[in-house]
Formats: sequence, structure tokens, C-alpha cells
Amino acid sequence: MLLVGDPGDERGWLGLGYCHESLNEMDLAMEIYGAGAQIAERKSRCLLACARLCSEDDDVDRQRDILAAAKQEANDDEEAMLVEYELERIGT
Repeated sequence: MLLVGDPGDERGWLGLGYCHESLNEMDLAMEIYGAGAQIAERKSRCLLACARLCSEDDDVDRQRDILAAAKQEANDDEEAMLVEYELERIGT
């Protein structure tokens, strides 16, 4: 309901994407997170979710590109630290 009530709230996109991940519908989850990154007011966590899904496909180049976008979209120190953690994890 959060997504319907306020599509600008990133949490709705994250919740719906996670539901599809738990159903092993990774392509659909990626589409949902990507849509959230386009529509939500805050985008960095949707971008982080996209990057995480790319890591499951071993698509490191795409993951780096998405994390670079997430870094630009980080709204606070916590989000910036999450992005930095992921960048360090993949070795950039």
C-alpha cells in the first residue's frame, strides 16, 4: 500500500522489489528497483538493491556504474557509507 499511497517514497519500491526477490523473480525485482530509482525522491537504496542483484550475475562493470550513481544520490552519511561499503566489497 505504501507504493500506491506515495510512489515518491523509496520504501515502497524496496518492499515490492524484495517481495519479488523472495519469489526468485530477480528480473522483475531489478525492474522494480530501477523504477524506484527513477521515480522515488530518494534513490540511493533502490540503486544499491540493483547493484546487489548485479553482483549475483557477476556483472561487476554494471555494478560499478550503478554504485557510482548511488554515490551521487546519497542523501546522508549513512547512505554514503552503504555505497562505500559496497564499492569496497567489489574492490574498487
